[in-house]
Amino acid sequence: MILADQIRELEQRREALERCLDIEQKRIDLRNEEEKTQEPSFWDDPERAREQLRRVASIKAWVEEYETIRKDVEDLALMPDFVREQVMTEAEMDAHYAATLERVEKLEMRNMLRRDEDKLG
Repeated sequence: MILADQIRELEQRREALERCLDIEQKRIDLRNEEEKTQEPSFWDDPERAREQLRRVASIKAWVEEYETIRKDVEDLALMPDFVREQVMTEAEMDAHYAATLERVEKLEMRNMLRRDEDKLG
């Protein structure tokens, strides 16, 4: 059975990721970068266009992975009530917790590696 402390810890880690990754700025950057792809002259320089699409995909990947974690943590916070009401089993909640924890750990690791890579380049 997942404890409230474990859920709180995941929420704190999610909040730390949001700050560390500067998700709000990434959302703004994503909108701005996507707007550039709508310009009439976008495909005039195919190499520049491909680079722009790579930039959009990179930012989008960070935002989408964070959003998946945010939703999973929110869902997890509701699950103890679902277990009490027998809408779901403890095993289902445990599996959701394990999957969410794995996503958080992967994004934390990806962020650490990104920073190390930035220092090398």
